[in-house]
Amino acid sequence: MNNTHPVPLGSDQLLKPPVSPDWTSKVQSIPNIILYLIPLVLILSVHSLFSSTSSQLKSGNVPKHWQTYHLPIIGSSIAYFSKRKDMILEGRDTVPGRYFSFFVGSKHVVALSGLQGRQAFFDNRNLNLAQGSVELLMGKPPSLKNPDDYGLTYLVRPLSALLQSHVLSKRVPNICKDVDAFTKNLLVQPVSKSNPQWRTTDIYTTFPPLAFQLMHRAVGFTEIADSPSRIRKTRNFYHRFEKNTSSAHIIFPWLITPSYLIQGVLAGRIWLDMHRLLSARRLSQARSRASVPEKERSKYDDAIQLLIQKGNSNFEIMQFIFFLFIAGLGTTSFGVSWMIILLARYPEWQVKAREEVQRAIQRHRTSAQQTDNEVLATLTLQQWESATEFPILSACLKEGLRILLPGAMFRKNISGKEIHIDSATNDENAGGQIIPAGSYAVYSVADTHMDNEIYPDAEKYDPSRWLDDDDSRRGGQQPHTYLAWGSGRHACAGQRLARLLVYITVAHMLVNFDFELSDQDGGPKTDGALPPWSTNSHRLEVDDRPIYLRYKPRE
Repeated sequence: MNNTHPVPLGSDQLLKPPVSPDWTSKVQSIPNIILYLIPLVLILSVHSLFSSTSSQLKSGNVPKHWQTYHLPIIGSSIAYFSKRKDMILEGRDTVPGRYFSFFVGSKHVVALSGLQGRQAFFDNRNLNLAQGSVELLMGKPPSLKNPDDYGLTYLVRPLSALLQSHVLSKRVPNICKDVDAFTKNLLVQPVSKSNPQWRTTDIYTTFPPLAFQLMHRAVGFTEIADSPSRIRKTRNFYHRFEKNTSSAHIIFPWLITPSYLIQGVLAGRIWLDMHRLLSARRLSQARSRASVPEKERSKYDDAIQLLIQKGNSNFEIMQFIFFLFIAGLGTTSFGVSWMIILLARYPEWQVKAREEVQRAIQRHRTSAQQTDNEVLATLTLQQWESATEFPILSACLKEGLRILLPGAMFRKNISGKEIHIDSATNDENAGGQIIPAGSYAVYSVADTHMDNEIYPDAEKYDPSRWLDDDDSRRGGQQPHTYLAWGSGRHACAGQRLARLLVYITVAHMLVNFDFELSDQDGGPKTDGALPPWSTNSHRLEVDDRPIYLRYKPRE
């Protein structure tokens, strides 16, 4: 938000140059002690970076400091932010023993790999997910108030309450209604230039706003889900917030960067809009108490109303919604978009998935007059989630996330003592390599998901590996071989909602349209390649590159 005021074109201020004596006097008025303190602070900061760097490596059992991308002060930050997965896998394959250390600024990070590294990473209770993620991905300072939680209580507890079956099941009909309206809107779009039988859309322009609407329908504001203008505006704020993550601020948490300031402004806009909605809702309900029966006092039956009834303050509700959408919007948008992309790229799986949805419709049709969309709207939450109703949809999603999931996962050693990587019991006398107290651990998803010994022909998109009884094609009995929804002590709290939204959206697309990848004008895409996506980003995210889909109504 720009707080400057335009100067009238005829203003004398345009003709007057800055008066330098004023600025000189201002500088001269600064106490000398401040001028001496500025370089002193910089010197101490650099010294702190170097001293903390060296202190983490004093133990001979710390994994080798891999210095290929190391630079003074910033460590391996450039490679860490620009090619995270590639850097970690390169270090794994270069350093003997496969464990190694590197630095992000002054933050010491131990990269783990292999079965024992994976077990230490996902099973050790002293490796904290919240602190590792927010400090290495957001640049937050260490939490002294609640190191074991780092604020997840205000996210996980409300979300768990809203995703209970008896609560979430109430949202399913309206979610289906939104997707039904979405498919009807696709039908009235202009026909393609190259072939009037088809219509064309940019997947990244079309499906992420739907995912945003459905998230609000399920766990957010009805006022936003019902308003196309609010959907566009608010989603744009979140998208810009994500794009302005400051790498420099993560390296130097005390550094206030322009991107960090922009994030603050965007967060303020989001919070202000939420506060207005909540205040208007509470005021409307307060005015109606005297004249309207209690059960009819609110016209809303949504997640926000449930949180209000549970006694949550405006701040608590806004905090929950803000961090939920920061954490889950990109992943949900990506999941919905890429399920469509993969089924468009692999028509044999599109056919199988469509046949599965049609069989479910036939099982639950109660009248010959019902349309397919009307039947889908009658399915219960339990039916959408049933392993027997949609095993192919489930397999297609699992396989897609296995291949697409980028980057790495993070933890922080909050135990106050070193953690022994290769000891399941963390016996201090076990020897072997360690994660020092206060250091971070990182694990590359590709170390598992792209391992041909765990997933034969790992780079191939093959949902059938999840549909047969041969578990050797998907990791066998090894622990922590599927990481898309977290693993071990930290499973993804929002996975139930994400899967539900993907299934409902894809099912409606399958019964309403044939679709395939195309060029901008609706011509067929003949190279057979998947569109590019980043395997080095820190999580699944939708970018600004167009990916075109052509679609036509099914007979």
